[in-house]
Amino acid sequence: MKNLLFFFYKYYVFFMFFAFELFALVVLFRFNNYQQASFLNYTASTSSSIYNAINSTTGYFNLKTQNDSLQAENARLRSQLLQSFYQNGFTATTVNDTMYKQQYEYIPALVVNNSISKRNNYITIDKGSLHGIKRFDGVICPNGIVGIVWQVTPYYSLVQSVLNSKSSTGAKVKKTGDIGSVSWNGDNALLAQLSKVNNYVPVAVGDEIVSTAQSPSYPEDIAIGKIVKIDRNPEKSSYDITIVLHTPFSRLKSVYVVRNLFKEQQIAAEAKAVAEEEAKK
Repeated sequence: MKNLLFFFYKYYVFFMFFAFELFALVVLFRFNNYQQASFLNYTASTSSSIYNAINSTTGYFNLKTQNDSLQAENARLRSQLLQSFYQNGFTATTVNDTMYKQQYEYIPALVVNNSISKRNNYITIDKGSLHGIKRFDGVICPNGIVGIVWQVTPYYSLVQSVLNSKSSTGAKVKKTGDIGSVSWNGDNALLAQLSKVNNYVPVAVGDEIVSTAQSPSYPEDIAIGKIVKIDRNPEKSSYDITIVLHTPFSRLKSVYVVRNLFKEQQIAAEAKAVAEEEAKK
């Protein structure tokens, strides 16, 4: 207590100056309209700036939560698109009386590792079998096709990217519906090759290439790329086509894993048909 009194005694001049200064400011802003208005404007502007800074800071730290929420919302909306349903073609007179059945479900995931400079590139995502992901599920992003789930652990999955020399994706020319196959030769991460398109098909530079319903891993009409070069070799029955990929693999952040609820049935039916053909030989 003695030290505190000594402190005030030692600096009493400063405290008196501060008190008089404060009193003068109160009198100035209290009884003068112009100074009072200026002070209120200044404090309001300062408060607004502080609140904006606080909101910007908290908004930045909430971006991940908002992004996760938007991804989940996008996945739900994708599941409601017409292309996510299987149209059975039956009417209400049949036993199975629903016109559409849910065929595709979407699981949002984040890319935690990615490569584009190797000949066989893979992508690691932060979702695995505990989230419902299975091997050979398709993976897409808002721009287009990404790849196929290749390996699955409880919490992570490894995706075989389209930028993998072993990858082969069923595709079609959007304007004609003629099918082909997209692969990658390992040279350029922006370009891929479209093969098996017969040379009587009227293709042109700029034509869009999309996924085909024949693939059990993707819904139909998911974007893949656009034709930028066509090599017409009269000695071959099909074109050699180069396409520019729509998916920005070098800056891939978030993806959707596509679960085809009918995939096992499709694969089993195709395998059974092949087995029957082999048995007839």
